[in-house]
Amino acid sequence: MALKESAAPRVALTFDCKGMLMDIESVGQTLAGRFRLEALLGEGGMGCVFSARDLVLERNVAVKVMRREYWSQADIIARFVREAKVLAGLASNPHILSIYDLCFSKDRIPFIVAERLYGRSLKIFLRSEERPSRSWVLEVAVQVAVALLDVHAHGVTHRDIKPGNIFIVETPAISLLTKVIDFGLSQSPQFAAAGGSDSESLLGTIKYVAPEVIDGGEPTLAADIYSFGVTLYELATGEYPYAAGSKEEILSAHRQLAPKAFPGDDFPFPQSFRALVMQMMSKSPAARPSTALCLQELRRANRDLDASKSRA
Repeated sequence: MALKESAAPRVALTFDCKGMLMDIESVGQTLAGRFRLEALLGEGGMGCVFSARDLVLERNVAVKVMRREYWSQADIIARFVREAKVLAGLASNPHILSIYDLCFSKDRIPFIVAERLYGRSLKIFLRSEERPSRSWVLEVAVQVAVALLDVHAHGVTHRDIKPGNIFIVETPAISLLTKVIDFGLSQSPQFAAAGGSDSESLLGTIKYVAPEVIDGGEPTLAADIYSFGVTLYELATGEYPYAAGSKEEILSAHRQLAPKAFPGDDFPFPQSFRALVMQMMSKSPAARPSTALCLQELRRANRDLDASKSRA
């Protein structure tokens, strides 16, 4: 499990006499008599993620704990629990973060126990001056599409697809393993039917959010495709697809501006890939390709790239 990268492992959780999770103060405490918190991995809007040791199974795990200011907010607790249930329903997909358990303190404060990932998010890769190879970019794209196809097949909208939520796992067994993480903003049909839609006018990260969401529309599967398209454009070119800097300019660009064209015909990515990414960033949700078509076309682009290399 990973969230916004944190510079130093400096905090953990303590308990009061009732067992309720208290202030974030120091590492070394144990949750539920089992999960010893060892370092802060990162923090997001809803919670903090810690590296921890499962003392029963003797393995490293990640523990996500809700921020203290939300403990009394039933809707936030429900969203936190929903994240765990969404992940549990997608456990068989190798490109989605695996959850091990959802636990509660004695005062019913939830925390999520998940697999401990080692590696870097795409956000970190984008900060590097060294550009990744075309094959690497396309393979990452295919693996994210595989994850999204499963997510969408379950009727779930991730709602926050962006480089920071796409994780490249370091593992000696597989040359490249990508996982989609942080389903804290995800929306399932069961939750929506229960009246659980979010009240915020804008969710997710503004650099990647679909124009219809900016205008107050409910995020759909097509909104994930838009965010995925912006992410792929940035990963492939090293540039943001809009000439915008401030928050207001970015929001306006999503609504009104066409994305910058890919570099000229000599741009090394296959035309099939360039055309797909531009279609994914269509202003109209109906004009965007389905998740299945995205996966199909990304695999096609991979084949096109292999064919061009063999002709070279």
